Amino acid sequence: MFGSGEYGDWLACAKNGTITINSYLNPGVVSGDTCDVVAVIGTPAVYTITANACKVTNYNISVDAKGIVEFSTTLRLTGDISGV
Repeated sequence: MFGSGEYGDWLACAKNGTITINSYLNPGVVSGDTCDVVAVIGTPAVYTITANACKVTNYNISVDAKGIVEFSTTLRLTGDISGV
């Protein structure tokens, strides 16, 4: 789906890009961790996109005025993204 990450080849998401995930569930990672990111798009699933060996560069926990906790995780891509 995304093609090769080599210079000059078409790539929708750069190798040196980042992914930021905001969630209400604790992802269980901290800055410096390495993890895989799998995004399932659609219900039922239309696309599944995988980014392997991403590096967690920022992890933050915030609480709003109503006491709702949100987790924000930023990951640096380290290779090509694959999609089905």
